[in-house]
Amino acid sequence: MSDLPPFEQIVRRHQEFRRVSPYRLERKMANTYASVPASGDQDINGLLAGLRWANTDMTFSFPTDPAQYEYRGEKDLNFQSFSERQKEVVREMLSSVASVADLSFTEVDGGAGDLRFAMSDMPPNAWAYYPGNGPDAGDTWYNTVGFDDPIVGTYAFSAMLHEIGHALGFKHGNEPGVFGAMTYEHDSSEYTIKAKSYVGSDGGYAENELNGFPQSLMMYDIAALQYMYGANYDVNAGDNRYQWSPDTGQISIDGNGFSIPLENRLFMTIWDGGGNDTYDLSNYGTNLSIDLSPGKWTVTSVSQLAQLGVGHPAAGNIANALLYDDNTASLIENAIGGAGNDTIVGNSVDNALAGGSGNDTLTGGAGNDRLDGGLGTDTMAGGIGTDTFVVDSIDDSVIESTREGTDTVLAAISYALSANVENLKLTGMGTIDATGNTLDNVLMGNAATNTLSGGAGGDWLYGGTGDDTLDGGTGDDLMIGGTGDDTYVVGARGDLVVEIASQGIDTVRSSISYTLGTTLDALTLTGTADLTGTGNALGNTLIGNGADNVLDGDSGKDVLIGGGGTDTFVFRPGETNGDKVMDFNDAGASAGDRLAFSGFGPGATLSQTMGTDVYTITADTDLWGELSETFQIAGVTNLDLIGSLKHDVLLVA
Repeated sequence: MSDLPPFEQIVRRHQEFRRVSPYRLERKMANTYASVPASGDQDINGLLAGLRWANTDMTFSFPTDPAQYEYRGEKDLNFQSFSERQKEVVREMLSSVASVADLSFTEVDGGAGDLRFAMSDMPPNAWAYYPGNGPDAGDTWYNTVGFDDPIVGTYAFSAMLHEIGHALGFKHGNEPGVFGAMTYEHDSSEYTIKAKSYVGSDGGYAENELNGFPQSLMMYDIAALQYMYGANYDVNAGDNRYQWSPDTGQISIDGNGFSIPLENRLFMTIWDGGGNDTYDLSNYGTNLSIDLSPGKWTVTSVSQLAQLGVGHPAAGNIANALLYDDNTASLIENAIGGAGNDTIVGNSVDNALAGGSGNDTLTGGAGNDRLDGGLGTDTMAGGIGTDTFVVDSIDDSVIESTREGTDTVLAAISYALSANVENLKLTGMGTIDATGNTLDNVLMGNAATNTLSGGAGGDWLYGGTGDDTLDGGTGDDLMIGGTGDDTYVVGARGDLVVEIASQGIDTVRSSISYTLGTTLDALTLTGTADLTGTGNALGNTLIGNGADNVLDGDSGKDVLIGGGGTDTFVFRPGETNGDKVMDFNDAGASAGDRLAFSGFGPGATLSQTMGTDVYTITADTDLWGELSETFQIAGVTNLDLIGSLKHDVLLVA
């Protein structure tokens, strides 16, 4: 055989395997073929016969007369043409081949097709011929018994698809052939229609249960076809939704149902042309295992698993095709779980994973993923990328490692960020709270009343609508209250409070000396340190702590409350009129609160309206002319204004 050309060596080997005499090479040289070099993947190599069709715009036919064949053999032993049912199955199969590979198939009359289909008593089951120039190239033959009704998932269906594979350039995966066999671990019908039933099978190609055969080209069939002919990204290239029936195993794409397999088995591989696609298994109540990675499996139900032999269930129900030239367009982006406790794993692109009800485990992998566990106690791990987690239970768990992107939790409950998660946004309409961690967090409230606590780090807090409390914690924080009567907790000099005018009555609670921004209304000093609180042009309320505070209302009609300690209330020209001191302590005593008048000039005087707590400061006329301002010291009628010590008043020219 070594003296034959390479093509004839390949055909001779195939004919010997099929027990067909080699005299069929003598005619029909019209069809063109091309040799196929080895790939870099041994599992693809293991399927390659070494030949393919040169013209990818192919024809096929269903001969109706033995005379339409140019060679002897099959046609001479009870030739039968295909029934309409068989023809329809072939058309669907060729359509499925064209949907994954850059091939087209046009049906022609009679015996002129590149691929031809008929029956004979000669093949024990079925056989086919490789691409080539011979009279039998591309012909597939089936026994007259057993192929009348090739239902999806049966031996007859799988065998017909198997023979089409030969006619396009496949050999059996376990045969050495030109490039060697497939790897042992992939010599199984889980990976190719050209392999044994399962890994390690001694029974060949048909140990599967009656309804347990592949329902489609499998992942290495698709990969090998694409290696020979290129990939097709035009079919199912939109945003497609794939669903399966838990009762029948029927697949539907965008609501359009396809063939129903026998006895509710599900055993197929999905190739998708592009778009943003979804596996929607929301109608399942089983504990689903969904993996969107190329070459990985989804298990919908143990009862739907094909039995490849006694004690050998298939690895899964739905396999994802392998990538062609590392092009991620064929990946499925999204998955929706059902009512069970589901495990869902994403892939390298941006995924949206939804667990449904049940206690689900979601893993995003690479990409910017959205993980929504749904009802139940869920565990969500985002992986690399900027991920978003949807949390609706206090028992939900969010897992992120360091340097895995900037991640966000959307919480419909009060929630504290776990380690390595940066951002938290409250959702819904409930009165709930958000707590950060040691990172620089972004915390956002919802439309209700929220408490946002940043913790350590330089945090960004946004209250939204509602009467919110924003506490940046340690670090230099940015706090934006939004509409509503908001409260800001300030503890670092680098803290920045931002409010727009007319967005509510807003209060700062500060443990450091603080000056209100132009649109803030109130200031409360906290802690035990001696602090200074300064207002703005609005009518402010300033409240001291228990230490010795300095309260300066600035302009506007201010309310000043010193609290405990010896406090000083500061007044300036043009800023005093209408101010009110609410708790002037120890009037007349040497160690009590006091009033500090700054800038009124050395000739300024202070007077009291007889019998009231209303006082007037009159500025030095040489500096200010006729300037006097009236203020109130609630409940105090005995200030030491004219005594020799003037304990209660400090005039600073």
